[in-house]
Amino acid sequence: MHNIRIISPFIVYDINLEPIAQGTFGKIFKATNRFTGQLVAVKVQKCLPQKVMGCLLEWELMETLAHPMIPKLIEKFYWKNLFYIFMEFYTGGDLKQLLNKTERTESKSLWIRASDKHCNQNAINRQI
Repeated sequence: MHNIRIISPFIVYDINLEPIAQGTFGKIFKATNRFTGQLVAVKVQKCLPQKVMGCLLEWELMETLAHPMIPKLIEKFYWKNLFYIFMEFYTGGDLKQLLNKTERTESKSLWIRASDKHCNQNAINRQI
């Protein structure tokens, strides 16, 4: 399990402040690791008490899923009441955009059910 770093993520990453997507719990941005040059995606989430459990469930899901089409969690930061979740950057949109482009199939329905189960709500984990 990844530990949460309690330092400013801006020490390690240059974060583009224009969002590339909107997730259930926060906005997604592009970022570049200052030391390695790796391009990553970062989800920024407000740390509100009523959302902490949902955030923890999402992190648990991201840490346990292993599939070549699912971005891997790189690291997490907590700074000034915000959670920053850094993950691999994939091009081509998110799961919701892909599902909207395809016809309804059993696999599409399975993805939605699995996501709902793991996120404990009626939402798609768009990084899947």
